[in-house]
Amino acid sequence: MPGSPAADVGSLHVLLVEDEPAHAELIAIAFQMQGNRHRLTVMENMETARAALASDSFDIVLIDLLLPDGRGTELIPEDAWRADYPVILLTSHGGEQIAVEAMKAGAHDYLVKTGTVFAEMPAIIERVVREWREIRRRREAEKALLHVSRLVTVGELIAGIAHEVNQPLFAMQNLSHACRTVLEQDAPDTEFLKSCLDDISEAAERAGRIVHRLKRFIRNSEPERTESEIVDVVKEAIAFLKFELQRSHVALLVSSDESISPIRIDRLQIQQVLVNLIKNAIEAIELAGTELRRIEISISRQDQDVIISVADSGPGVSVTGQDVFAAFNTTKPEGLGMGLAIRRTIVEAHGGRLTYRPGPANGAVFELRLPVVV
Repeated sequence: MPGSPAADVGSLHVLLVEDEPAHAELIAIAFQMQGNRHRLTVMENMETARAALASDSFDIVLIDLLLPDGRGTELIPEDAWRADYPVILLTSHGGEQIAVEAMKAGAHDYLVKTGTVFAEMPAIIERVVREWREIRRRREAEKALLHVSRLVTVGELIAGIAHEVNQPLFAMQNLSHACRTVLEQDAPDTEFLKSCLDDISEAAERAGRIVHRLKRFIRNSEPERTESEIVDVVKEAIAFLKFELQRSHVALLVSSDESISPIRIDRLQIQQVLVNLIKNAIEAIELAGTELRRIEISISRQDQDVIISVADSGPGVSVTGQDVFAAFNTTKPEGLGMGLAIRRTIVEAHGGRLTYRPGPANGAVFELRLPVVV
């Protein structure tokens, strides 16, 4: 709230990696003038800094950009947002290029060394730690919300998942009965038995794949972005909804450009977005009750983006523009209206966009646009 007092960050352990003794001394004096509330550890190069980071814990790390044995950016953890501490880069010469380098490397902030900055360092680190902790808190909350959202989706699809698992189990049961019958004969047909065993093995593997896919979808794991083929991600999302499509007698058509570049995504999160969009399309078509029951998914490349379009033959959306994505906006009697809002948050976190437009004749078209790997 505006005007609220800043949260107390407590006593902090600060690592300063600085090879200029005069600069290190000025920062140390600033901490002393504050009453040594925070503990300051000073290292002069990357080698000793790495040793300190490996053997001790710190609440924040200040790193000079240019050190005797390398650039300070090399000390920033590869996945900085998962680190236990924020990093501030210090430099004697500011500029846009240095700022870009610092942010790309994962620094929370960068500062140009001046007497004023040195004197205000205790207040600066407290501000940064507060911001860092709030970001971490929000990320944990978002992670929990996404996990709950996936569990809700699985709950809605549980009948289809059970049906999908039962198919190979039923096949295994029938095949095992057939094997028992053959074995009771005076001269068992060994070739038939081998064929049955092969079919049982295949059915068991199919059931295992279904369970593995479900476990992977619902696990509460840390976000992880990897280069992925979007066509494969779309196919995995469709596999979750196979029973729903069959039950609703909805035809699903998929078209894709021949060469689609890989995209760097959290595969699970984007799969979650696609499952939600396709499921919404199925429900819209059921609501319309029209003879034309079709969903078309197209995957294409436009400039530096991969575009996944999900179009349905339903009645369309009653609201217009971005109101579709407003939280708590729903047409479902028991819906919370959070589905599309969450999906758009996921897409925007990937540097992409999720948009809606009415279909050319009827229905709705949702377009998911994601940047390609460069």
